[in-house]
This record gives sequence, structure tokens and C-alpha cells, in this order.
Amino acid sequence: MRTGSIKLVIHPSGSDDESLTVADAMQQVLDYFKLLDKAVTAHGSKSAGIVWQLQSASTNSPFTIEATAVSAVPGKSVEAEAIASASLLAEGLNQIMYEHHPPDWMDAEAQLILHGLLKRSQNGIRQTDFYLPDSIKPVLIESASAQRAIEILQPELAVHTFRETDFTHSELGSVEGRVVGLRSYYNKPAIVLYSLLDKREIPCVLVDSEIRDAICGRRNWSQVYESRRVLIPGICFFDRSGKLIKVEVKGEIIDIDPIPVNLAELHDPEFSEGLSPHDHLKRLWAENR
Repeated sequence: MRTGSIKLVIHPSGSDDESLTVADAMQQVLDYFKLLDKAVTAHGSKSAGIVWQLQSASTNSPFTIEATAVSAVPGKSVEAEAIASASLLAEGLNQIMYEHHPPDWMDAEAQLILHGLLKRSQNGIRQTDFYLPDSIKPVLIESASAQRAIEILQPELAVHTFRETDFTHSELGSVEGRVVGLRSYYNKPAIVLYSLLDKREIPCVLVDSEIRDAICGRRNWSQVYESRRVLIPGICFFDRSGKLIKVEVKGEIIDIDPIPVNLAELHDPEFSEGLSPHDHLKRLWAENR
């Protein structure tokens, strides 16, 4: 390899070249260089204007591609920044595969890109070799190490998905419904309320410690609240379509006790002055025009 260049070698999952599809090979390369760009930014080398210039590509098995870092600014050397950024990515890959946690610089977008790269390493691609500049020993991504990394990434991605949930609008309000349970909502207790208006379950998260202790500290809380009709005040979070996503509880839960009604006492045969319901409503509408 040339000084400051990197090499990527992609091995097909089968014994013949035909088992490696164009889509898998090209996407593996693209995802790798996207991760490399993330490492460039994390290292602080973005201002160096690094551009990865294709030096060679071979479709002979295994599929091999070699690229060299050049500067977008003529006459400027970026070799040191390129080597440092590639080393940062290599360390990050080894960290997640063998030390069981992603590097700090790898954000949600980078983790999602890596997840796709790892999944292809279990289906269609047997092994991917990443050679650092001026390095003889590559970083190897194969099925077993890919699986270890995927197991680490999945809960991380779930948390990022939660954090990036569309909470376009929030307002102080309340939601009414029937309590169906108390569950964990991203490591926080939440009352699960079946909203009578939305016709679905809404998590009402107990973020306030005093409210949380008051409710969760009751041993017989389920006997008190489960299946009860309540009004829960708090900050209501909505997505861009106006759908209620969750409520952060900010006050006392209010029980809604239906008042017993004696229908016989409500009955008034003279209420419509002898008119049928249809004729009575028709007269009201005519009077209100």
C-alpha cells in the first residue's frame, strides 16, 4: 500500500465469487467510509479537508479496494490526520467487538451505520479486513465478532431511538383514562393509562421523586389504582401529527368517581311536550337558527 492509504478487503460468505452481491460489497465500502468520516470529525481533522481518493479496486475474490487520503486544499498534506482518524476508527471497532462498549465518539448515526455493516458480516459477507495505513495486521470483522458487537449496539440504539422520538409539541395538561398497570419506561416507573379519548395505552412517566415515592411506595397500589378511572395531570408530549405520545406526571392523580344516577328521577314525560325525540330536536334546531 501507498503511504497514508487504507485497504478494505471483503470476503464472500460462500466459496465462490458469485455469493457476494454488488449491493453488499458496495454498501459495505460506503458504510466503512461513512464511519471513517465520523472518525475524522471526532478527531478534529474535519478542517483538514480530507478526501479519500480511490487508488485501486479489484473484483477478484476477495473484493479489494484501496484509497489514499488527499487534501481538498492543493499542496496541503493530510497524511498525519488521515492516519490518526483511521486509527481512531480501528480502536473503536476493536473496542465494541472485544471490550463490549461503543467508543464515546460514536453517536447514534454512526452506531446505526455500523449496525448495518455488522449485519452484512453475518449474511452475504464472511469477513471484512480493514488495513490501517502502513499496517500489516488488519482489523477483522467476522461473524462471531460482529454478533458480539450487535448485542452491544442493540440496547444503545433502542435508547437513541427513544431519545430521538418525535416530541414536536408539549403542553401542560391532563389525560383521562383507566389505569391498566405500572411498568418500567426506559428505566423509570410509569403508570400505563388506557386513554378513553385516544383509545390506546399512554405511558405516564413518574419523573418527580416525591410523586414516584408516593405511588410506588404503596404496597397495595394495584388494588387502589388498577382499573380505576383517573385524571393524570402533567406535561403532555405530542408528535407532529398531534398524537399524544407520553405524559410526565406533575401532580396528584385525581380519582374520577361516577355519581350514582337514578334514571327514574331524571324521567320527565313533559320534557319534550309530547313531541318525539326527532321532532323535539328539529324544533330546537329551527329555534337556534
